[in-house]
Order: sequence, then C-alpha cells, then structure tokens
Amino acid sequence: MDGKKFYTVDIPKPPKPYIIIELMRKNSGIHGKIFHFVTFSSKPKILLGRRKDIDVRVSEDISISRAHACIEYLPASKQFMLTDNKSKFGTLLLIRSSLIVRPIFKNISFQIGPSVYTLEALRGNSRMGYTIQQF
Repeated sequence: MDGKKFYTVDIPKPPKPYIIIELMRKNSGIHGKIFHFVTFSSKPKILLGRRKDIDVRVSEDISISRAHACIEYLPASKQFMLTDNKSKFGTLLLIRSSLIVRPIFKNISFQIGPSVYTLEALRGNSRMGYTIQQF
C-alpha cells in the first residue's frame, strides 16, 4: 500500500547454507503454496518424497516415490545439487532463466507441455553435440 512493505509473518532466517522450497498444491479444490525452509548447516543432504519420516514430505500421491530425490549442498563450490533417486517418473525442474547444458551432462530430459525430450550426448573426433529424441 502506497509503496510500503508490510510483513504479515516474521520468520527468522535459518543458519546458512539454506534453501527455500516452494510447493504448489492443487489438491481437491485447495490451491496454495507451502514453503519449506531447509538448512544444510548440520546435514549436507536432504531427501524429498512421500515417506512419513522424510526430510521434506512432498506429497502423498503414489506417483511420488517414498524417497524420490535428494538435494545436496556442495561446500567447495557453494552450490546445491538435485539428484533423482531412480524414481519411476523422474524429477522435473522448473527453469526460469537460461541453463547452459555442458557436455558433462548425460541424457538430460526436459518436458514442454505433455511432451518429454531427451538430449543424448554425441561424441565425435572434432566436436561434441546433442541429438534430441521425443517420447
């Protein structure tokens, strides 16, 4: 209102390093967002899934594996790494800006609408490239 900020909830910052995971729910007519504040100060890796004793419970939907994916903090590079735990349907990542795909990545899949595409690395004598397969 009139360019002023109003804080409705006072949430203290967790110890660094930390991330904020935003879950968007659309279940049985209930729409909303849930935020998980996750610190890596005492634990370098967290698990996401539907198990009751998991670090971040994502959903009770059976399309989500019990231990679906993990997020690990890499202190040397100060980066976070998201890894799928061989879940049945994989782990999707919403990319809001450009992503550089490097040749070290193997078989990257991405989804646009209902179509899933896989980049398969090509290794030639003179240069590297990718082919795209649609599933």
